[in-house]
Amino acid sequence: MNIQSYKKKNGKTAYKFRFYIGKVQGKDRYIKRSGFDSKAEARSAITQITIDLNKRQIASPS
Repeated sequence: MNIQSYKKKNGKTAYKFRFYIGKVQGKDRYIKRSGFDSKAEARSAITQITIDLNKRQIASPS
């Protein structure tokens, strides 16, 4: 999890992240999101993704 800032074409600063979710069929898989107005919004999205992934792992039989 690494939150990065970047400049949009209109000059505003936005934030993006890439979140590692594991290997799928031998390949590394990531979730990428961008366009957040603040680091706090990006952190909140990462937290929500983590919760959703944990629910999915618990719900799916092994």
